Amino acid sequence: MSNGTDRIVAPTVLTIHGVCPGPWQQTAERVLSPHFTCAAITYPDYDCIRGGAVKAVAHPLLLLAAVGVAGWAAYADARILWYAAAAGLVGAGAWVATRQRHRCAERVKTQISDKSTLSYATHVIAHSFGTYLASRAMRSYDILFDRVVLVGCVLPRRFDWQALFDRRPMSGIPGWLSSELDIRNETGTADRVVWLAGLTTWLTRELGSAGRKGFVAGRHAVHSTADPWHACAACRRTRAQVHNVALNAYRHSTWALGVGHALHLWLPYLWGYPPVEFRDWLNVCSRATRALDTGDKEGFVEAAWLLLRREWAWTRRPDRTPRSLEAYLADQAGSAAGSIRDEFMSRLVHAVRLAQEAAISGTVAHEKIRWRLDPKLAINCTLADIQTPES
Repeated sequence: MSNGTDRIVAPTVLTIHGVCPGPWQQTAERVLSPHFTCAAITYPDYDCIRGGAVKAVAHPLLLLAAVGVAGWAAYADARILWYAAAAGLVGAGAWVATRQRHRCAERVKTQISDKSTLSYATHVIAHSFGTYLASRAMRSYDILFDRVVLVGCVLPRRFDWQALFDRRPMSGIPGWLSSELDIRNETGTADRVVWLAGLTTWLTRELGSAGRKGFVAGRHAVHSTADPWHACAACRRTRAQVHNVALNAYRHSTWALGVGHALHLWLPYLWGYPPVEFRDWLNVCSRATRALDTGDKEGFVEAAWLLLRREWAWTRRPDRTPRSLEAYLADQAGSAAGSIRDEFMSRLVHAVRLAQEAAISGTVAHEKIRWRLDPKLAINCTLADIQTPES
């Protein structure tokens, strides 16, 4: 008998790097796969050899010429004409850079379209200049994203998100089946790259410092949270599709130093779970597993009861009303819930721990082990294992 996990159709997660590609896309794929079909979007236009971040703002040769002309103006008699020539070169460099940005965005848009067309849901994680490319792709009518994570965002703080929200088709699909574009903007106050991008807003008109100070509300609502672990209190009154998530003193790539960021923040967000609940779930399952391994029966019972009695986002009823894990187990197993509870909990916490270790270490593990990092799948698969007679 199948336990329902022989084949899982996973939504797509696209990762888009900044001007300098790094290993973070591979790290993210290690954590997010096989829960999502991961695809790395790459482009060579702005690597360090080709001018790097400077090329995104102005053509390097024209900018260098403008600096030279401005320097010569200090010694020339007709200074106004030389300064005007320097300003013209800067303007020309900015125009060329804009054309280059748009051509790069078109090529990236083609990649995105090819990799997302067959997916029933497409999420995006973009860093630095990749956030700009993602925003350009979202302007296309044939590309629909569901959840978007922006890190080190170089978009203007007053970016018009409402114009993108208005492009979502009104198909009459019931709300519980349809999806809305949801933006998670992770901000770092020590991000100097984003700060420099903000200084170029007068020249580019397309770049800014939203990754440092966050987006501000325009025709759309924008909410902010104090840190990644706090739920948005403002959403209890009015829901917003754009959230600034403060990472405090994070720099431009501090988040990319390990797998923990993708595991504890990105993964639950893409599932639609509160990251703080997912972190607590992993911690308590780890404690329960350690108690079992050391023969600490009292410690295991305490951890198991904490898991059973708490209301989790993944144990809610279909109508979204809260439900504890114990109530979920009773609804699924019926009268047998009491007799299988201890075996169910011991198997469950071990499965979650193994899945977590596989995601962090990057070791090769069967997909059925790694799938159980998803709390709901872990619960259902463990229950199916117990209820399925051995052949």
